[in-house]
Amino acid sequence: MPIAVHQRGPARCVRKVVVVVVGTVAGMLTGMHFAVTSPPTDTTITAARSADTIAAQNQLQKLPPVEAAQRALLERTQAHLAELKPSSNSPAWDPHCVKEAISGGSESEKSPLVISQANLTVCRVAKGGSLLVRSLIYSYFFEEPFRVLPNIPTQQNAPTLGQLTDPIHVLATHRRIMFVRHPVTRTLSGWLQNGCKLHSWVAHKGACTPTRFKEWLHGEFTQDYDANCGAATLAKDSTTWKQHWAPPQHCKCGMPCGVPWEMFKVEQHPVQSILGPLLNFTAASVPLAVHSGNYHGLSKAEFLPAPVLQFLNYKTKQEQLHLGYEPFSTQ
Repeated sequence: MPIAVHQRGPARCVRKVVVVVVGTVAGMLTGMHFAVTSPPTDTTITAARSADTIAAQNQLQKLPPVEAAQRALLERTQAHLAELKPSSNSPAWDPHCVKEAISGGSESEKSPLVISQANLTVCRVAKGGSLLVRSLIYSYFFEEPFRVLPNIPTQQNAPTLGQLTDPIHVLATHRRIMFVRHPVTRTLSGWLQNGCKLHSWVAHKGACTPTRFKEWLHGEFTQDYDANCGAATLAKDSTTWKQHWAPPQHCKCGMPCGVPWEMFKVEQHPVQSILGPLLNFTAASVPLAVHSGNYHGLSKAEFLPAPVLQFLNYKTKQEQLHLGYEPFSTQ
């Protein structure tokens, strides 16, 4: 059914295509059994992800080539930015620091998406509404009715800040927004989607249990997560699965370099309610569907008993303060 959308982006010269966007494979290996008795290696994980991605893509209709459309979109963005007047007040951000913060991670959410026609740059947070961000931006650029896209790692649906020749100029002249989530629920959601099934634990029935979550928090999570934004935790931003819990959200998109972002808590401001109007969608065209979460037949409270919750609130205290959250409670 057609939807009412006003003044979409200048993408009418782009042939309409369906773009499968970069993202993480969301829960695709549920129920898969690995014939191993020890944690899978990176090679095993990569092979499993590749096979699963191919299977998922085979379920979709055959897609036309998208490289030309993507290239044209990037070229138009560069041309549009070149026409803008330089900022008279150039911010004192370290160019090397910013470049490192927004480069790489072609199959992750590391680099912000740029919508130059809307004077907007969006910092993406895995498990913080990033799939809805990509879906809305795809609809804007390619003039498609809004729908939630498949979460399959292939191509971007919009230019990233890391692809542009002058990212600091873009950051200085654009409105910069990001959607954040309470660190406790983001960590649990990231582990349920990726950690318990793909990295430290063999993917088998019963892997995603509260006991496993507690063990993971005191092991892998503690190693990956650094609230002081150290180099090791920043490197996780370029990985396909660890990006769902590390680095902390206040360590993303150049914030340690001094780049400020306008933050919207997804618990209070659904992505569609903020980004939709900025891209000239009507409220009726982007329904506020609520994702209830998948806790494998258990409640959130069962994964977060008092000792676990106390530990996780303590570990993420600095991140909570940066984002303006109170300690999480299951009450």
